[in-house]
Amino acid sequence: MQFFEEILNIITNRMKNRKEHLGQIAMTGYSFEEWFNWEAFLACKDAELNAIPKPLYSEYKLALTQKSGDLLVENAKRTILFEFGTFHDYTGAKQIEKLERDREKLLNAKGKASHSIVLIQVLVLLSSHKTFLEDPKWCRWLDRLSFWTNNSSYSSDFLLSPDGKMVLKAWCV
Repeated sequence: MQFFEEILNIITNRMKNRKEHLGQIAMTGYSFEEWFNWEAFLACKDAELNAIPKPLYSEYKLALTQKSGDLLVENAKRTILFEFGTFHDYTGAKQIEKLERDREKLLNAKGKASHSIVLIQVLVLLSSHKTFLEDPKWCRWLDRLSFWTNNSSYSSDFLLSPDGKMVLKAWCV
């Protein structure tokens, strides 16, 4: 198992312990990305990993600008930079643009990244319906993402209370 997969398993396990909260969040219609990012950071800290929230791309020579990522986790051999994107039943087109901007940041950084930095884009899908990925509305929405049909490097899902589901998919960029 690769280091980024271990990290995503740690984050997913924390989210499983928060499934009641996630179910409630899914019903609000509001963004939960900032909350998720902090939960991911805390999951890594609880696992005694070296985690840095909101790392600047410039500090790792990935960009000249002051753009920041969502989470950086490193050990002696690897550095993983994560960009998380969240959406739920009420997410609109604005989030697609944000996810594509994250993708562009990672693609631009890819050419500058050393071999020890792994760039990962993660989508956190949250719905009050178990079969939401089969819903035509969701399919139309997800198909607008340039990378959705690419094979993911990681995938995990679990049921929420009372009827929902969370899906976490990640792509190495």
